[in-house]
Amino acid sequence: MNASPLRWFSVALACVTLGSAAVVATPRALAGDGYRTVISCSPHTHDSDRDCFVGDLPAAIFTAKHKAHIRYKVCIRRPDGAQPCFRKRTGRAGKPSPVGFEVNIGTYRVRWYRHGRRLDTDRVHIHRGD
Repeated sequence: MNASPLRWFSVALACVTLGSAAVVATPRALAGDGYRTVISCSPHTHDSDRDCFVGDLPAAIFTAKHKAHIRYKVCIRRPDGAQPCFRKRTGRAGKPSPVGFEVNIGTYRVRWYRHGRRLDTDRVHIHRGD
């Protein structure tokens, strides 16, 4: 059965449209350029870290680059499965807003939300210090 070129074009256009919609709806795309989210091994450095050690003071850091007093929520899933969430508000524009959390060995998943939409998800692995 041969399909007409117009039918193939319609199918291809639908695939491209659906693919574009999926790209736009990713959490990174929702975060846009106006926000920065990182996990740092220290609430004072604001560096992005993937690995920390027991004894560090990790923090989930949210920065609203262009606006002040932005409300957001951060949820931290611990290795034991518990997931406390914190409702926060940033200070002045561009000032990092850290949420510190106590750690044990394991992997922590951090998610940031704004207006109910997930902005970003990050993970940090906590290792035993030598």
